[in-house]
Amino acid sequence: MIKSKNSFMDTCEPTFIYADLETEGFKGELLLQIAAVSDSSSFSVYINPHQRLPLDCTKLTGLSFYQNILYKDGKPLASENSAKTALESFNKWLALQGDKTHLVFHNAFGFDARVLTKHYLKFNISFPASIQSIHDSLPAFRKHIKTGGPFQI
Repeated sequence: MIKSKNSFMDTCEPTFIYADLETEGFKGELLLQIAAVSDSSSFSVYINPHQRLPLDCTKLTGLSFYQNILYKDGKPLASENSAKTALESFNKWLALQGDKTHLVFHNAFGFDARVLTKHYLKFNISFPASIQSIHDSLPAFRKHIKTGGPFQI
């Protein structure tokens, strides 16, 4: 099906964007990556933290910082110079996704939404008006997927 900007369906059907944030730890003081995907496109930006990352962060994400370069699994990454610039780029990409956009994170209410909001406020950036709501996939996973092992969802 071809989607046209002028079609009735485009103005009525919501766009779901599945997103994830990487940070230096559970406090989310440093944004290290914003990644998102919709049906039609994707967005990913790494952010130079300008400081060493905790060892736990490197073990969990594979991200490390050395001599002003951000690395993923030992390979240098292209990165934005600031979280503000990365958030502004994310806003521009979100604006292209439509006017009825829903953001979906895994653990949105326990982490991602809180961290994202904190950084929007920190840099005095308006939260995109096109975002109708934020959804959290974690409760559904906990309800429908039984691990039965040492791992927790």
